[in-house]
This record gives sequence, structure tokens and C-alpha cells, in this order.
Amino acid sequence: MVSDTAKSLKFVMERRMRVLAVLFVLAVAAAGARAWYIACFRRQEFIAAGEKAARRTFTLPARRGRIFDASGVRLVWHERYYDLVSTRGDDLALDDWELNELRAAAGPLEGASGRLRRDLKAGEVVALEGPLRSGVRARIAVRDERMTVDSPAVRRHAYEWEIEYARQLGGSDGAVTVMLDRFGRWIPSTVQVTRPPRPGVDVRLKQTLEELEAENAE
Repeated sequence: MVSDTAKSLKFVMERRMRVLAVLFVLAVAAAGARAWYIACFRRQEFIAAGEKAARRTFTLPARRGRIFDASGVRLVWHERYYDLVSTRGDDLALDDWELNELRAAAGPLEGASGRLRRDLKAGEVVALEGPLRSGVRARIAVRDERMTVDSPAVRRHAYEWEIEYARQLGGSDGAVTVMLDRFGRWIPSTVQVTRPPRPGVDVRLKQTLEELEAENAE
């Protein structure tokens, strides 16, 4: 009796093991078939989806148009500057090793967080490429500032002209997509300009600078 029960249990266990083995083989085969299918037929689809998830879109600022007087004297224009800013925000300071790397490349900094250095020279922008690629949590930011000739009349009306001719002067910003590394920095080889910027149009006023100054003096 005991022997028959033991044999019965052994038979049941062996049958279960065989079933589990078959299910395991089928599962492995299904996983392999899926992997083969993805590798052969959907590889590019998954690569594209991964790149899309990793890509970011940034604005390419358009160059603003300039304002001239009736005789062609430049009155108002915009100049572009490059600043070094922390990617940790205004409240969190960079680590000492990061600050040392930046100082070695660009010289003294204005702080340890937020805007680290204003008005970088071209050589400094190039020199900072190394530290920014090595893990330093900072980036180069573009800043445009309005400039005018040394004239009270022009300074008085510059903002009004910018508003009046905003449509012509503003142009249209472009767009660029790029993949970021784990530090949030651009990967240069992945940059794609998806929409080129359209620069603003120059505007010529009907009055000369002398006439503007004469009106302002009245």
C-alpha cells in the first residue's frame, strides 16, 4: 500500500516536472522568437523610438533686424553675448572640482551657482568645451542686448520703434533637436537643425538722426 502510494506520488511529480520543463522550453523559445523578430523586423523602429525619447528640442534665436535713420545711420541694433550658467539652478552651487575646471579654462568666475560668468570671449567659449564635456554641470547661454547710438532722442524712442516694427524686426526663431548625454550636455554628432531661423528685416525711418535730435530738443 505504501509502495503504491510512493510510486503514485513519484509519477505525479515526474509528470509535473516534465510539464514545467516543456513550459520553460516554450517560454524560452517564445522569448527567442520575439527577440529575433525585433532584431530583424523592428530594430530600426525601436532605435528611432529610443532616439526620439532621448532627443530634446531647443530654440535657435533669429537675428533681430536693425533700425536705421533716413540717411542710413544705424540707430538701434542687438548684440549677442555668451554667458556661462550652471545647470543646477540659482540655489545649488557647483562642486569645487567643477569650479576649478571652469576657472582653469575661462579664468575667474562671478559665483558658484546661477550665472557663473557673463560676456565670454570667443576663445573662452572654445576653451570651455573640454570641461563641459567632462561632466561639469554648466552650459553656454545666449543673451541678446539692445544697443543704440549715443543719442538721447534715439534712446527715448528705441523701445517705441521696437514695438511699432516688431513684426519686421523679430524674424522667426528656428529649432534644433539634439540628443543629451547623462550629464544633460549636447552630443555634437546628433545635432539636427529642423527649422532654420529667419533673420529679422532692417527698418529705415523717414527722419534723419539730426531731425530726431532737433525734435527731442524742442
